[in-house]
Amino acid sequence: RPETEAPCMALYTSGTTGNPKGVMLSQRNLSHFTAWYAEYVALSENSRVLQFSTLSFDSSVIDIFPTLLSGAELVVASEDQRRDPLQLRELLEHNLSHAFLPPALLSILPVDRPLKLEHLCTGGDVCEPYVIERLAAHCQFHNLYGPTEATVLITAGQFQPGSSNRNLGRPIANSQVLILDEQMQPVAEQTPGELYIVGPGVGLGYIHNPELTDERYVR
Repeated sequence: RPETEAPCMALYTSGTTGNPKGVMLSQRNLSHFTAWYAEYVALSENSRVLQFSTLSFDSSVIDIFPTLLSGAELVVASEDQRRDPLQLRELLEHNLSHAFLPPALLSILPVDRPLKLEHLCTGGDVCEPYVIERLAAHCQFHNLYGPTEATVLITAGQFQPGSSNRNLGRPIANSQVLILDEQMQPVAEQTPGELYIVGPGVGLGYIHNPELTDERYVR
């Protein structure tokens, strides 16, 4: 689609069907996310960033593109290091400054000594309170959230010792997050609703599935 096309608004319903959904993203989507993330975690040419995620997982975008944009060094984890928390812990000792690691892995990562990372990001699942307590005291620890229909993520927030594991943070730059009812009106506080996202991070729709696109995306 032409890059000048106005951004869409996407609806994300909680839960998953277990069936993969391919979402079309534009260069505009990716460039917006990349520029924002590089600034958010203060990437520079002196940064050394871990690439933990495989290329088949969208979180690899977090590792790769902002790093290359910033002139930083990308350190690719081996398959053994991805599978073995002890080997991964050793890799993290090699002057790495940034990493994105899933909550399940952080819950079993050896922490007999503080991590030397400047910025540690996580997302995709609930982070247990004890993990927050032992990691947030030693580095800037961020919770990233985003549905499939967005470009990797849509909100970000920094964990503090004692903070809630349910805090999704705030929308990223130039984006909005709305909680609306069935009539697409804002709900009152403490009232359940659907999560709508607005901004340049919203994808262009599901690939080869116009019916689902019309159902979930609001033009």
